[in-house]
Amino acid sequence: MGWIELWTGVLTKPGETYAANKNKGDFSEGMKMIAACSLVYGLLVGIAVFVLASAAGTLFGGVGLGATLGVGGLVVAVIGSVVLGVVGSYVMNHILLFASKLMGGTGEFNKQFYLYAITAAPVMILAGIANLIPVVGMLLAMLVSLYALYLWILMLKEVHGFDLGKAVIALILSAVIIAVIAFVIGLVIAMLGIAYLTPSMTTSGPLPVT
Repeated sequence: MGWIELWTGVLTKPGETYAANKNKGDFSEGMKMIAACSLVYGLLVGIAVFVLASAAGTLFGGVGLGATLGVGGLVVAVIGSVVLGVVGSYVMNHILLFASKLMGGTGEFNKQFYLYAITAAPVMILAGIANLIPVVGMLLAMLVSLYALYLWILMLKEVHGFDLGKAVIALILSAVIIAVIAFVIGLVIAMLGIAYLTPSMTTSGPLPVT
């Protein structure tokens, strides 16, 4: 089964597609999908960034600045999307697996990752296309995200042998874990920033009295 046919099955008949592929567990194939679709997503977002950055740069600094900002934004969008897509998917799946195991899930990492990949791949492409559509693009992207949540629930249900309620709780628990990790990382960065700034503030001494 080709990728397009597989992704179409996920979007139109997710339960049947997950059941048919839950034992494949092909990590490398899943990672190839993630990398390829992250690249496509990055290009789609990069096009939007290129247009907006070029227009803004040209308006405030001329054609040269507009071209520089546009190309720079495109490159950053593509590279950032691929790196975040690959690394983020790997980390996200470990968090999903941890939360699912806490709920008594029986799935394995490779099997879960493959089902995650065949879900994330078409979702990324649809989200990227939605970002290119003026006015209603943001609304369409939100609808794609909501449908993706539904697909994640069905995915966890299938790969871990959950009922619908446990799958929902596992997904919520994963979101809580991600929020806690993000908070801790943000707190550490803030503390490091304060620690970096404090010596320069103390060594400069008090302000002179006039």
